[in-house]
Amino acid sequence: SKRRENPSETHERNPAPGYRTIMDYHRLYQSKKATPSQVMERLIQGAEHDLKHLHMFASFRPHLIRQQAVESDRRWEAGKPLSVWDGVPVALKDMSSIQGHPICDGSSACRDMAQDDDPAARLRAAGAILV
Repeated sequence: SKRRENPSETHERNPAPGYRTIMDYHRLYQSKKATPSQVMERLIQGAEHDLKHLHMFASFRPHLIRQQAVESDRRWEAGKPLSVWDGVPVALKDMSSIQGHPICDGSSACRDMAQDDDPAARLRAAGAILV
């Protein structure tokens, strides 16, 4: 007879269908089935076209995403990812200071940030791609 999957086991493997874990990305890049640049192009396509009506990002800068992805591609190609975060897309709350993105602090007087705050800097140093 066919064994039925335990719902908790299924949840551990894929907690939310359509979403990926850090380790999913890590294994994908490790297997060389995709590169961070390929994954980010799909993310950009989704944000700019497929899901544009959702207005998911307060600030969306594809050129910065692509730049980070190319850097991650190079590290993975050399076999030297910075951590399990290398190449993983991470979106931070728009109240975070992220280099190259505006911060508005709840007002209409926005300003582009020259540097990352501590959480963003730590993620970037680990290779995460800040979107």
